[in-house]
Amino acid sequence: MIVLGSVLVPVSVHAQDDSAEGRAVSAMARDEEARSLFEAGRTAFSDGRFEDALGHFERSYALSGRPQLLYNIAAAQDRLRRDEEAIGSFERYLAELPGADNRAEVEGRLEALRAAVAARRSADTADTADSERPVDAPILATIVLGTLAVVSAGLATGFWIAANDQYGTLERTCASGCTRDEVLATGIQSNVDLTNGFLVAAIALGVGTVVAFPLELMLAGGHDEASQSARLRVAPMGLVLEGTL
Repeated sequence: MIVLGSVLVPVSVHAQDDSAEGRAVSAMARDEEARSLFEAGRTAFSDGRFEDALGHFERSYALSGRPQLLYNIAAAQDRLRRDEEAIGSFERYLAELPGADNRAEVEGRLEALRAAVAARRSADTADTADSERPVDAPILATIVLGTLAVVSAGLATGFWIAANDQYGTLERTCASGCTRDEVLATGIQSNVDLTNGFLVAAIALGVGTVVAFPLELMLAGGHDEASQSARLRVAPMGLVLEGTL
């Protein structure tokens, strides 16, 4: 048993040495792969292939864990206009390397990126506010009156053309004159009546539009509560009229 023990001890030590050597070889292999990925990322970055560069830098960082690579990752994200991601990577870079030689440069870039993000968020908020801004009731009234005036004028024109065609037919078929019953049978009188009705409506609506427009300007220019008491608001289910007239 003593002899056997003396034989087993060196074998165990040798196995431990092999395991440590294997770990060292594995670490060297990862380091070499990380270095290759970094070089590939640097080449892609120089060529303007920032998406490829970002992927290479991220894989290199995952293998090596070197904080210097966070700067390269942030730079690629910056070029891709992923401002929020670039800010996070630059902040991590400074946190892990507080004494970095380019700290002043990175802090300046961080300030610019934060300003850009803030400006974009402010613009998005303003756009949202504009889309939710109520529509003044006089604006809608002018649009509706003007549209109805144009439609009425178009219908009056259509019925007038139809009446003219029917009148021409009567002239050709009734050379010696047509009786009242023959005239009514053609429907020309209905077209004439419709023409007159839509013509009157178009004129009335046109006058209403002309009157509403200056009123709209006056109401839009006022800043007191009375001038803004009647308003339309864009709601999820449609247009909602609020206030009092």
